[in-house]
Amino acid sequence: KVRAATNSAESKDGYVHALTPLRGITITVPVQWIKSQLDDTAATVSFTETSMSSSIKQLWKDLLRDSVDINGETLLGESLHGPERILGKLTQQILSCDETVREKLKSDKDRTGITEAQAVSYARDILLATNRTRSGGDSYFCAENLCLNRALAVLVPSSTEANPLSIKVSDCPPKGGNTPDANNISGWVQARNGPDKPWKKLYLLLSHSILGCYAEGTLELRERIMLQGAKVGSNLTKETKDATQSQQNGSEERIITITTKDGQLVREYLFEDNFDFLLWDASFKKASSISGGSEAINGAKSPPSSTSSTPGVEITPTVHVVVNVCTEYKLCTLDPSGIEREDTWAELQTTFEQMFTLTGGPKGKISRGDEVVQLEVLGPCII
Repeated sequence: KVRAATNSAESKDGYVHALTPLRGITITVPVQWIKSQLDDTAATVSFTETSMSSSIKQLWKDLLRDSVDINGETLLGESLHGPERILGKLTQQILSCDETVREKLKSDKDRTGITEAQAVSYARDILLATNRTRSGGDSYFCAENLCLNRALAVLVPSSTEANPLSIKVSDCPPKGGNTPDANNISGWVQARNGPDKPWKKLYLLLSHSILGCYAEGTLELRERIMLQGAKVGSNLTKETKDATQSQQNGSEERIITITTKDGQLVREYLFEDNFDFLLWDASFKKASSISGGSEAINGAKSPPSSTSSTPGVEITPTVHVVVNVCTEYKLCTLDPSGIEREDTWAELQTTFEQMFTLTGGPKGKISRGDEVVQLEVLGPCII
């Protein structure tokens, strides 16, 4: 509605009035949804993936003029060997968190731990996925897509000095545990595609309104679900013939059901622990009610993998990474008077965010949550 109102506005009064409902709230927009909505060829090109070699060249250019905050320590790219120090610090934090989790689990570090080579590769991939060119481009196009009216206003950065890119590296919760943030949680659950289907163990990664479902053993992405507008139901049901459960007949089981508005896609998730059940239930319901984006689940599936895990070694994520990039913009008139207060119609703040979970061992891999952009109107002019 906001997008349609700003696009159809014919004057400053109408344009500012269209933005007024967004004052004081934050909306979360999945970048994938924006990509699917764009019909502007020039804008779509900005989302095109480039080759690895050209991406790394651009990454190094970005890091040279950027600053990165890694777990509270800010590193300047323009300093001596700045990009190398940033990559090294992120690698060090990944190895440290992995070692901490392995010690808690008392696992065989030689077989299941993240190696130095893997850590460097993961650090590179995280920086590639969230570098200033990509995260800034995604943030800009999400903001512009919401406020688009090329006959009246233009979106420009508020400052030439960018905020540091923030990277938080932490231990992944052990199997059966979840991160406490309702917007970003992950963990192992039993899942099925309907009431009559068998249960299968999946690793779920919820990033705001987007749920990534990963297969047990290989951690291959099975499907990606966009939760906005979906119906989320939770209840305690009695299952008496489930061979995958060790509970006694007639015992209560905690199940959360997610259904599209048209009822064509149904997913059920089973929880043995009551705390996990309540946490995921609250998170799913919050994700389904987030403003913006799709109104239903989008089951974009990846082909299932037939690769099995190493015998006797279960692949479990040990490191959790969250990247945030905050940018402020101004919406300015196309007919400036030279007086900044009059020429600036509104101010916007965007926060690009993406989650990652990292796994070690011979079949270690990096699992990426979908990119989301949070938008907040800081201060539209009141006419």
